Amino acid sequence: MNEKAPYKVDSLHYKGKELKFKVPLSIEVENGRFSIPQLGINGDSQEGIRAGLTDLLENIILYAGDDLSPVAHGKRAWVLARLASKKPVSHLESRSQKLDDTIESFVEVVEKACKDKTAATRGVSSGFRDVDGFISRLPGGELSIIEGPPGVGKTSLALSWVINLCRGGRRCLYVNLASRKESFVGKLLANLAGLPVSSVVHGNITPGEMWERFMQAASESRSLPLYRLFPAVYDIGSIIEEIRAACEKHSADLVIIDYLQLIGRVTGAHPNRTEELADAVRCLKQLAIESNSHIACLMNLPRQIACLKSGSINLGEVRGFTIVEEFADTVVILNRPSYWHKEQSGSAAQYILAKHPTADLQVVELSCDLAKARFFDAPSKT
Repeated sequence: MNEKAPYKVDSLHYKGKELKFKVPLSIEVENGRFSIPQLGINGDSQEGIRAGLTDLLENIILYAGDDLSPVAHGKRAWVLARLASKKPVSHLESRSQKLDDTIESFVEVVEKACKDKTAATRGVSSGFRDVDGFISRLPGGELSIIEGPPGVGKTSLALSWVINLCRGGRRCLYVNLASRKESFVGKLLANLAGLPVSSVVHGNITPGEMWERFMQAASESRSLPLYRLFPAVYDIGSIIEEIRAACEKHSADLVIIDYLQLIGRVTGAHPNRTEELADAVRCLKQLAIESNSHIACLMNLPRQIACLKSGSINLGEVRGFTIVEEFADTVVILNRPSYWHKEQSGSAAQYILAKHPTADLQVVELSCDLAKARFFDAPSKT
C-alpha cells in the first residue's frame, strides 16, 4: 500500500512476488466502505481491497487461462463466472510455465481497467441507499438470485429496483413468467403512482388527484427505458434466445426473470428438478457473460431457514446453499416479519445479502408498502 496516498494501491504481493502498478489504483471511499468500482471490488479496509485483488488474480489463473482481454475491458465477471467452460486442474499443470506471464499481464489489464472509466463493467446499483453502502455495484456478466417465500414481495422489490434504475437512465428488461400482462402493468403503474394495486387493476380510480396521479404514472411508464418480455414458451432454450435478442436490441443493463421455478422442464433432461433448475441457472449465467448484462432471477425460497420467522437473522444459517444457489454470484433473501406473524403490522422488511463475491454478509433494513407494490429505503436512524 502507498502510505503517502492512503487511498491508493501501488503494489500487490503474490506468492513471493511484488507486483508494481505503474499508476496507483485509486480507491473510492464512501460511508466507511472502500471500493474499486471498475473491478467490482469492495471491502471495509485497504487490506480488504488488496485481498479482493488477490482473489481476482487467483480466479483469473484458475478460470480464464491466458486470455485476459475481457478483464482489460472491465468484464471482471467473465473471469469469475465461466462455469460452462471451467477448466480442470490438469489445465493449470499443462501450462504452469506460463503462470509468470499471466501474473504480469494481470498488472497491465487491471491498470487499464482502472484508468479507463469507460471500460468499467455495465454494473448496476441495488437501487437502495443502504444496500449500496455495502455493495458498490452488481457487475454486468454476473447473476443474482433474489429469493423468499411466496407472497413475501419479491416482484414488488424487483419492480422498485428497475424503476429506480430506469429513472437514473439505466436500461432494464423484465421477463415476466409469473403473471398476465395486465397484472404486471397494473403493479407497475400502482408503484409509479403510489396507488393501491387493487384500485389500478380493477379500475377503481376516482376523478381528481387519484386520476391525475394515474395519468402521470402512465406517461412516465412510456418514457422509462424499461422493456418487457412475455415469453410464449417457457423452456430454457426458448427463453435464452428471446432474452439474448432483447439484450442485443436494447443493450439492457439489468435483466429480471420473474420467476425461476416457472422455467419449464426440458424433455428427457434431468429427473431431478433441482438439478434441472441448476442447469437453467448455468445457462442464464453464461448469457449474462455473453451480454455483459446483470441477470437477476426471482425464486421461491428453496430451503427452510428457521431464523426468518423470528426476524433475528443468523447469517450462519443462511449460508447453507442448494446447488441452484451455488451457481449464483449473489444471493439475496427477502424477509418481512409481518409475513410470518400476521398479527403484526408495519412496513419493515429485511434485505439479507447472503452471498456476494466481495462484500461481507449483511442484513439491511428496508421499508415496503405491498398494497402499492413498493419497496423503499428505511428511514435514516438519527
